[in-house]
Parts: sequence; structure tokens; C-alpha cells
Amino acid sequence: MIRPSTPRRGAKRTMNVLKRIKEEFAEKVRITIFGCYDEDLEAYDLETKFELTNQGILTREQVATLLRQCDLFVDFSDYQAFGRTGLEAMACGCAVILPEKGGTSEYAVDGKNAILVNTNSEEDCYLKLFNLISNPKQRTELCEQAITTATEYSIRKATISELQLLKKAWLNQSE
Repeated sequence: MIRPSTPRRGAKRTMNVLKRIKEEFAEKVRITIFGCYDEDLEAYDLETKFELTNQGILTREQVATLLRQCDLFVDFSDYQAFGRTGLEAMACGCAVILPEKGGTSEYAVDGKNAILVNTNSEEDCYLKLFNLISNPKQRTELCEQAITTATEYSIRKATISELQLLKKAWLNQSE
């Protein structure tokens, strides 16, 4: 996911890493991005001198369809409040690399169901992605655990959790 209009999303870092990966693995990888238009990539002076497919801005349903066709999903944002797209990618069977900072720790366990990365380091992002592409056994194991983890999250559970929190806050206010 590339959103150059939001600086914390790390669009420049992500595109730089993807270019290096494409150069390293050539035809062994296909790179697909979404979240912005080609004009946005140019306007923000992002690296695009490599083979990639830009799906543009997608609906929720289109994101899910795309993720089900992918093996890997990377989020090199500075941090994520929760990282819902990462969790959705896990539910769709992708191995994921997510920022270690932020709310991804609510569901992502480094080396078990995801790879967590120090997104302050473009080199660390590149190395973690390089290693995951190079290790199909690890990818398969991460995918299996990711799907199991994703089943623990649902709209119903999220709603119940929010209602419990609101009820607690309301009761505390009444005291």
C-alpha cells in the first residue's frame, strides 16, 4: 500500500526497497502496489524505474481480492495505529512484514505470524523482505500462523470490546 500524501506511511522508503527487490529477484517476483495513482507517484518523486503494477485506489472488496492473489504484504510505515490492512493480509493468507512500532503488536508476533521491522532503517526493511522472499519454508509457516491469528479478530468481537470499554467509562463517570 502506497499513500504518499501521508508522510508516516513511508512511501519513499517502500518504493526504494521494492526497486531493490525487483533488481535482485527480477522475474522471480511480481510487485503490485495500491493506494494512489501513477500521477501521485510522480508528484511525490517516488522511485518507479522498475517493473510494477499499480492498481490505484481500491475499494475494500478490491483490496481483499488483491490480497488473496498475493504471497507477501509489506507495510513499511513509520508506525501503525493498529494496521488493519496487515491483519486483513494475514486473513487472506499472506506472509506479512509490518512496522514494529505501533499497534501491530496487538496481533503480530515477530517470527511467529509476521515479521516485524524497524522502519527507521530502509536497510532493515530491505533485508527482512529479501530474507522472507529467499525462505519459502518460513513464508509458509508465517502464512499458516497468520490465518490462525486472523480468525481471532472479527467485527463482532471488535464491537463487543468497544461496548465493554464504553460501558466501563460510563460507569466510572457515574461514580
